[in-house]
Amino acid sequence: MSEFDAMSIKQLMDAAEECLEENSDAYNPVKAADLFERAAGLGSMTSLEKLGDCYFYGRGRDEDDKTALEAYAKAFEATGSSYSAYQLGRMYGFGWGVESNSDKARGFLEKSWADGHAAAAGVLGDICLDRAKSTHDGKDVEEGLKWFQRGSSRGDSYSTYRMALVFAIGDYGMLEDKKRAYDLLMKVSDYPRALGYLVANNGLNICSNDQYSELINRASALAESTRDGVLFRNLGRAYEGETRLPADPEKSEEYFMKALDAGDGFAGYLLGNNYSYGWSGYQPDADKAEEMLLRGANLGSEQAMSSLGDLYKKRAEGVWPRDPEKMRLSFEWYEKAYKTGGGTWDALHAGQAALEVGDPSLDERAAVCLKAAMEDDIYWAYVPLAKLSIKEGAPSYCPELAKQALEKARAEEIVEYKTGEVDYLTGLMFERGLGLPASANQAVEFYIKASDKGCEEAKEALKGFKKSFFGWKKI
Repeated sequence: MSEFDAMSIKQLMDAAEECLEENSDAYNPVKAADLFERAAGLGSMTSLEKLGDCYFYGRGRDEDDKTALEAYAKAFEATGSSYSAYQLGRMYGFGWGVESNSDKARGFLEKSWADGHAAAAGVLGDICLDRAKSTHDGKDVEEGLKWFQRGSSRGDSYSTYRMALVFAIGDYGMLEDKKRAYDLLMKVSDYPRALGYLVANNGLNICSNDQYSELINRASALAESTRDGVLFRNLGRAYEGETRLPADPEKSEEYFMKALDAGDGFAGYLLGNNYSYGWSGYQPDADKAEEMLLRGANLGSEQAMSSLGDLYKKRAEGVWPRDPEKMRLSFEWYEKAYKTGGGTWDALHAGQAALEVGDPSLDERAAVCLKAAMEDDIYWAYVPLAKLSIKEGAPSYCPELAKQALEKARAEEIVEYKTGEVDYLTGLMFERGLGLPASANQAVEFYIKASDKGCEEAKEALKGFKKSFFGWKKI
């Protein structure tokens, strides 16, 4: 018999909440999740929402957006909960655990807002501004700002903070207005992200030195009381020497380390790069850089993962011949960065590093990464992807993809693609009938083009053909 069997729903929920109190001797997030799960099984939709939070935030359960989504959806269907609607809106809006769907996101968020959940406005504003990036439509920006204003009027700190950023940066076609941004941030200066932005950005150069010192003191006290990793990180940045405070590597590292201890992986990226490159008054220390970047990467920072790719690539290239194991590590971290949410440049670097390892077992993964880079029009990916895609018998074999890559390469006017390699590979595809009709005449035509541009491989390939009465044929 389970210890939970005799407990009522209320008893289960009370016990679970007690297990989530971090400063309590009873703190036990795993047990809290178990208690919520038991109460949800007895029909408590509030407990099911709480269980969704356990999966969404990784409290007492491994992070699992899909399972969290299912819990919120069931709770919303049963009760119309504004909180579950808010979470569903966020998840559909940003593609967490489900394919992104802005229409569904807006539907859930507008329902949540109508039912009094003020935080929904901030997410609706973000969705509008995100749409504006692709539409370049001022109406989307205007709508986004209206949602931030609505949220701010109901006391949602994030909405106020997010609106301030638009004016602080002069983003989305809006005129920069530092004073307005400063006033908005000060309005919610008890919100860690707002206070952190002020201290990391020199008080937007609006406040006096004494006022800035007061902001630093307030931020330090708030960070210690909340254990907010982002606020600790921004305090670390304030001491890097880019604000009115002098560079203080010891103080900067102290706050970055507290940020890491609080679970902020981006602090590991910043601290690791300071040690990698000797920035902000730090003494270069490659081992320390690796240690900090690994901490950041293991906390989920794709920036730290990408920097680890850089670090191991540099180490691999520091010896001759290049160290394949270090290059393999470089590939793996670039690939993780890309898959975690990094950009397609990480995908490109991953593909390039995989090829330099020289292990055919990595070809398929390299091709996936290079394809992502090609689709984002990063021209460095075109020729390597084409080569992988015409490796007969390999998992990466896909002549159609090679054709696409070579067509994009041919359209480029860069020096690297004037050496004849693109023509040579096209000729090879005609010679072997790889995605193109086998044709000695076509093959030779492209080999000649490549040879005229100095391609040695094409010159060698031409030795395998001779001219006959009916055209070229392979010897």
